[in-house]
Amino acid sequence: MPTSTSTPLPGAPSGSVTPLPRKSACTYPGWQVDPETELTVICGATEGVVASCLALLDPGNEVVVFEPWYENYWPDTVISGAVPRFVTLHEPDWHIDEAEPRAAFGPRTRAIIVNTPNNPTGKVFRREELELIGWSTNLSEVAIHQFSERIVLE
Repeated sequence: MPTSTSTPLPGAPSGSVTPLPRKSACTYPGWQVDPETELTVICGATEGVVASCLALLDPGNEVVVFEPWYENYWPDTVISGAVPRFVTLHEPDWHIDEAEPRAAFGPRTRAIIVNTPNNPTGKVFRREELELIGWSTNLSEVAIHQFSERIVLE
């Protein structure tokens, strides 16, 4: 089916003047995103995470997942053949123990699932925690895919 950049995607809110991919690509000031080649609009986070896992992971790869985790993150990694490696968010403020992300990344790690605010805790990762996560991903000698959830409501 042909698509047009002048009409919204099927299922997009009626009356929307800007096509959803183009509108979504403009939500981060300063980012240059080509909505035709660098952005995928999906029906929901569940669909997006499982599609990403199935497309980018091989059996035996490892995925870092923060716990408590959204109910689909663990099964999404498992059905893709990957192995989840959990990093605990510690109560009462859901902080990260600095040693845990470093220990979770290994030679078979290929992805990390980051959700901020975290579902189900509502925890918003602090800058220092995001830097720790970024530093931990750099320990790997291979590219690490980051799956992150961003909900856009119109």
